[in-house]
Amino acid sequence: MASTLDARWYRAFIAPAMALLIGITFGPFPYSIYLSLHTWTLTTPGGPAFVGMANYLRLVTDRRFWYALGVTVRMLAICLAIQVPLGTGIALLLNIGDRKVLRTLFLLPMMLTPIVAALMWQMMLNNEYGSVRHMLNLIGVQDVPIWLGEPRTALATLVLVDSWQWTPMVVLFVLAGLNTVPQHYYEAARVEGARADQMFVRIVLPVLKPVLILVTILRGMDVIKMFDIIFVLTKGGPGASTETMTYYTYRRGFGMFDMGYAATLSLVILFVGMFLSSRAIGFLRRGLDAGGAS
Repeated sequence: MASTLDARWYRAFIAPAMALLIGITFGPFPYSIYLSLHTWTLTTPGGPAFVGMANYLRLVTDRRFWYALGVTVRMLAICLAIQVPLGTGIALLLNIGDRKVLRTLFLLPMMLTPIVAALMWQMMLNNEYGSVRHMLNLIGVQDVPIWLGEPRTALATLVLVDSWQWTPMVVLFVLAGLNTVPQHYYEAARVEGARADQMFVRIVLPVLKPVLILVTILRGMDVIKMFDIIFVLTKGGPGASTETMTYYTYRRGFGMFDMGYAATLSLVILFVGMFLSSRAIGFLRRGLDAGGAS
């Protein structure tokens, strides 16, 4: 009887918080669907006007959207290709011996908010007084590019900043996965004369597989919805070279006040993110399966 009463009190106490969370999470979704079927520009009088699927058909001929989609896919592919292997390698090195200080130092970038990290890198990359330019000049490099002002370097710079801040997240996940590997597995493998690479493929990789898939999903979602770093460092420029789908949606909604089309773009981002994440997960799973079978 006491346990049943406790369970009822538990549900009663968490019910308001759960109701608020559900409302905040799922409330905007049907409203976004509603807006996507209407045209509504805040600078013109009148409320939303029903247009059916016109906003979705508009995407087909919107070259700016397709360009933003291409930028998003490139950034996603490059970030995942750098951060997941690099984070895994760092975690393997940090897992050797007692390196608590190094572990803490590697996790520090992740503790900064994206706005603070972006402002810090903005000062470091300044073409006149930035520390990066100064250090390159000290080692004899004089022809320093304008990192955030040239299309050929702006996207790479965003990838660098994102990787600097969020590769530690991969490190954290992989370290947690490595701690679940029983030590007697390693001891048995050493007795059998297994090499370090064989132990990694046969013992560590199967344990890390779900961890790597999970961290790939999380990082993929974060890259697709990246906004803070882009807003501070490039604002989608120069031109549209760093304008991702998320930033393009922001510009349509809060720059041009085209709320109906912005709602359509936000829904497309959701489905594109789900599709690209599933592709990345499938690719990673096949690669891990192939590595475990070798």
